[in-house]
Amino acid sequence: PAAVPTDNIAAWRGQCGRSDKRLDLDQRTILDKGTHNDHCHRRKMVPHDLAISRANITLVGQIRLLVGDEPCQAGDVLNPASRRFHDSYDIAKRLRHLANEIVGFENLIRSPADLTADAQNAPLADHTVCVALWRRPSFRLYGNHRHLIHLLRHGNSPTGPTLPQLSRAKTSSDQDQIIFEEKDETFTCGIGITSDEKYFIIGTSDHITTEEYFFPTDTKEINPTLFKKRKNDVRYSIDSWRGYFYVHTNEGARDYKVLRCKTNQIDKLEVFIPAKKETVIGGFEFLDDYILRSEKSDAIPKLFVRNINTNKEEEIKISDEPIGVPGISLMQRDTNTTMIRVGWESMATPGQVYEYDIVSKQKKLVKQTEVPSGHDSGNYVVERIKAESHDGQMIPISLVRLKTAKQDGKSKILLYAYGAYKHSISPSFSASRFCLIDRGITFAIAHVRGGGDLGDRHHEKGKKKFKKNTFLDYIACAKHLIEQRYTYKGGICFYGGSAGGLTGGAVANLSPDLFFGMLLLVPFVDTMTTMLNDKLPLTPGEWEMWGNPIKSKEYFEYILSYSPYNNIDKKDYPPMLITTSLFDNRVLYSEPVKYIAKLRETKTDNNIQLLKCKMEAAGHGGMSGRDNAITELAEEYSFILKSAKILK
Repeated sequence: PAAVPTDNIAAWRGQCGRSDKRLDLDQRTILDKGTHNDHCHRRKMVPHDLAISRANITLVGQIRLLVGDEPCQAGDVLNPASRRFHDSYDIAKRLRHLANEIVGFENLIRSPADLTADAQNAPLADHTVCVALWRRPSFRLYGNHRHLIHLLRHGNSPTGPTLPQLSRAKTSSDQDQIIFEEKDETFTCGIGITSDEKYFIIGTSDHITTEEYFFPTDTKEINPTLFKKRKNDVRYSIDSWRGYFYVHTNEGARDYKVLRCKTNQIDKLEVFIPAKKETVIGGFEFLDDYILRSEKSDAIPKLFVRNINTNKEEEIKISDEPIGVPGISLMQRDTNTTMIRVGWESMATPGQVYEYDIVSKQKKLVKQTEVPSGHDSGNYVVERIKAESHDGQMIPISLVRLKTAKQDGKSKILLYAYGAYKHSISPSFSASRFCLIDRGITFAIAHVRGGGDLGDRHHEKGKKKFKKNTFLDYIACAKHLIEQRYTYKGGICFYGGSAGGLTGGAVANLSPDLFFGMLLLVPFVDTMTTMLNDKLPLTPGEWEMWGNPIKSKEYFEYILSYSPYNNIDKKDYPPMLITTSLFDNRVLYSEPVKYIAKLRETKTDNNIQLLKCKMEAAGHGGMSGRDNAITELAEEYSFILKSAKILK
């Protein structure tokens, strides 16, 4: 996690690029590992004269080198499919350009501030640029010119109308040098740079398998070298520092380990950080004499510092709170230092950033997130409890509530869940939650299987033929909260989106009487129809997550048995708010529209089930801009408070 982590109350939004938080451009951040498509989440801020965006696209693509004297052309399209909007935001800011998401199909038009009206109406090129990486002139790869390494999708955007683009002067596709081409339609690819800036890394992956290539930043002829051939269900990513490649991999270690080898002896790997039982070995960052790394056990992240010379390691503890989200970032480009920045936040404590000395362990608070309306962390209590699921698996629950709230079985709870793609939901801070908590609603996170909260096994037991574990885990968490008198039957509100919306839709069919309300945001509720349509660009890559019902009768019957749309029954359902957008290319608007139409026709209750379909420009993560995000969140919370009968 970064020094100021993403707000995880709507973690699915963070995946889709809706995060209000920004890091300083001159800070590098620790690698964010252990999530789906691990190698695509190398979130590194690099020097001012070098901008990197590492992306995860959805179609077969090529990485090319554009040759030309004008490195900064209007109308180049950036795709934030890495689900981190700040990557393209940083590129735009460094190059004094502005990135705009103008429709919702996740293509950002990058254009100079003085873009003319004629240029705005120029036609779209044959290829869509999805990710850009600029080289400094000091690299002198091709004389004194700067060059753009970019990633292309074959053909025009498959999901949307033609977007305005200014043609690239002095550059044509005929002059492009193809650096890498991924031909497997289930794989996605991207490009980044190592910590010592000596190598570019090309990564390609599906949900469970990765493959990486590297080439020096000072080379005149680009010929990527394969680090290790792809092997099914083996993920790895590489970084370089002081003559070594460091390899973060799950081969022979489901929750990862770190290997290393000399950069000129990539076939001679040695164990650097061994695997640990029930512990996810996370990413790392480098100083001259130290390696900073993260790991997670029992869904609680921790930070460690290792002396490279002595190989001794110790945990960095920045707070006395037992549950929270730590983060590390470097203070400066000069890595000959013992000073770093360490961040901390919890479900009750706003984000804090400290200057921390690795040797003396002295810390100095340099920044703290301010809550304009005021906030006293002492008024709240954060707890971690566990619920036993149907098969004996213990499922963690993180919650925050008023310290004065009585555990008497009369309170209401907002129980959030996601449960897919090995995405972990961190127990982080969100100021917006407290408009609910201060009114007596407990906020809780169910760390259900399918996510990555407890490592790879936790993820594997919540996908494909084990997908129902996700739903049953959630129900077990809800019932445990009732048994422990945090709430009562009918006192729970479900909150989740996208794949989390699938969780909510399935749970609504199984145990609708648990809820006073449900929010299904851009929900994946017509699972069967989508998985049967191999013409959709995302579907082939999703078969590894859900199974392929086209080729397997067993998967067909299994998906059909839980798909929310196919299992709506004649029974009472709770009040619901369901959202979608005409321009959502991850979960098509037809899914929630079909779902609510069938629900209204079949259900036996008189409760209100609302559908909000955005007709204007908006994508899977909602409309762009802070004001729009606040407006949408206000609508959602208003629905919760009204359904809870706290507001009229």
